[in-house]
Amino acid sequence: MSVLSKTLVAVGIALAVGGGFFYWWPSNITPEANVNSATAVGSATSDDSSTAKPVSPFDPVISSDNTNTEVAQQSSVSVAENSNTKNASQLVPSASEEALALQAYDLGATDLSDEQILDFTLRLKTDAAFLQAAGDEFRAETDPDRLKRLAFLLGEAQDPSLTPIASDMVYSGNRESQLAGLDLLRRLQPFDSSARDVVMNILTTDADPEVMVGTLNVLTLPSEASDAEKQSIVDHVLPLTTNNSAAVRQRSISMISKWSSDETAMDVLAAGLNDAEESVRSTAAYATLNLDNPSPAIIEALFAVLENQNELPRARKGARQSLQGKALSENNMLRLQTADAQMRKQYARKP
Repeated sequence: MSVLSKTLVAVGIALAVGGGFFYWWPSNITPEANVNSATAVGSATSDDSSTAKPVSPFDPVISSDNTNTEVAQQSSVSVAENSNTKNASQLVPSASEEALALQAYDLGATDLSDEQILDFTLRLKTDAAFLQAAGDEFRAETDPDRLKRLAFLLGEAQDPSLTPIASDMVYSGNRESQLAGLDLLRRLQPFDSSARDVVMNILTTDADPEVMVGTLNVLTLPSEASDAEKQSIVDHVLPLTTNNSAAVRQRSISMISKWSSDETAMDVLAAGLNDAEESVRSTAAYATLNLDNPSPAIIEALFAVLENQNELPRARKGARQSLQGKALSENNMLRLQTADAQMRKQYARKP
């Protein structure tokens, strides 16, 4: 046999063997091998058919596994549900572990950071038992510093159930407890009208000036009230505008200006601008800032304070600031400019 013939025979044998191999490979691979090979090679599976077309003859045929697909879908749903649950829980704030572990007898023992105040306030608002325990601590406390901290924190809770506790403290007979109870009432009054009822009772008594000032401070923040309620407050406060204590007169004038805008307030403010005490005059001057249509008597009383070169600076500055916001006649505008120039010269710093 020639060399050419031998070569042709060898090529034919090789082609026969190779064809048989290609025929045997895809038909004899097992499903387990398919899965493992798919993992190793990274061949893509089809979502729409049970068999994915091989990329090349050397790639195995990848069959769809319904069981694995179902497990994968359930896993996706589980992850989504967990994610939704987490997001929903994040919408509702919760107190920190520190706040939850705190006992009521430790609350207010030390100064707190802003973040701690928010945490403890949240617990006071959401844990009724803790709020009650903290209220009991407040009622029994005698340390002035802790009383102030507790009054602030309990006030942040804005819970009307604390009003009876504050009221009990006001009538306790202990000065520190009285002032702390009034401080808590001041913080609760905008949210609980019954806090004002306690004030009305105290204002009719002959309390000492410090307690009376604390009582008036309860009304510092006006809240929603009927005209009749506002008039009742004014009627109770009005007699105090002539009290022997300058501090009481000062606070009562300020309260009248907050709760009334009629002629009663005008008369009280005009009298305050002519008071013998500078602290009362300055309070009255600043209290006129919000008057849109002051009476001529108020305007003249403000000028009397402003143009008095012997008046103390704070009262004069309050009168000037108030007049600058009013609609004045041409003559009064000239008076204001003249007095302003004189004040600047008088109070100018000397080199």
